[in-house]
Amino acid sequence: MEYSTDHFAAARSLQLATYIHISMATFWTYDYACSLHEEWKFLLRSRWGKMKALYIVTRYLPFIFLATDLYLYCTPNENPSKCRVLENTESGLGIVLVIVSESISRSPHLMCLSDLIHPVFFILRTYVLWHKNIILLTAMLSTFFVSSQSNHHTQASGRCISQIVLATAFSIAFTTGVPAAYATSGVPGITGCYQSSTSFQYFIPFLLLSVFELGLMVLTLIRAIQNWRINSSRLYVALVNHNISYYACSFRELTHVRAVFLYSSTITVFPEVLSLTNVFASLLLQYSYQNILYDFEFMTLAILATRMHLHLWQTDQRAHGSGTLMHIPMSDVPSVNSTA
Repeated sequence: MEYSTDHFAAARSLQLATYIHISMATFWTYDYACSLHEEWKFLLRSRWGKMKALYIVTRYLPFIFLATDLYLYCTPNENPSKCRVLENTESGLGIVLVIVSESISRSPHLMCLSDLIHPVFFILRTYVLWHKNIILLTAMLSTFFVSSQSNHHTQASGRCISQIVLATAFSIAFTTGVPAAYATSGVPGITGCYQSSTSFQYFIPFLLLSVFELGLMVLTLIRAIQNWRINSSRLYVALVNHNISYYACSFRELTHVRAVFLYSSTITVFPEVLSLTNVFASLLLQYSYQNILYDFEFMTLAILATRMHLHLWQTDQRAHGSGTLMHIPMSDVPSVNSTA
């Protein structure tokens, strides 16, 4: 049997995708092993609550996600229907993974300090950094809601499963249509399958939400620069640093940029525009190259969310020397004294 150029191009894309997914699984396992001691200390000493449950889901769901991923790309499969089922299962797991990191689940009036780092509070935290400015909060929530509704309408034909929660930039990027067509490699020895039909509509709300997150990062930077002489609290520094670091994951620069403020607090901006790369890849590339970084971004966000959550919990534990969690009104976060 003779193979065309398209056959070899698709086979190469599947090979590259397989290597990346195996590397990603290895990295996740290594990260888990390195933080196992700290994680079990957190799980055993922290009190049970909604945020701890969300942490456990965010931390351990990737194992199921990666197992599905590796099965999809590493086992021989000549049935496109089976590929569709596996891809949709993987997409569903990925969206749940992002939703548990991004959904608002607590009252903005009272929250646990160790919960502040979780991504669910990034909008509220920006609101707090601006001294609970109602106009700013209304603008942020309105923009976020409009972005989510845009995602809902463009993905309606694809039966988007994230419509019950405000969608985020990442859920938009990775949500694919259920009835999409899939193809397997025609070259013997190449495993995996790829989506042969493409829809470009979802990149619009994805880009809109990416710009929205950039706006939140800028607002955080402005407030941090304004307060750098006033507030030297360790918790406040961690709050701002984590806000910037998480947003920077959506807009990773071409070089490492370091901004020093809040008494020598350093923020590292990541070296690649990962989210926007996914948008352009979906528009310009073919075969498996279109979504080759989708799952990588899922795992990056999960690692960031759990690592940051652990870090702030440890900061609180060192400050108080006990397993209890301190609760303070959000309005007091920017003015926590230096003894915290």
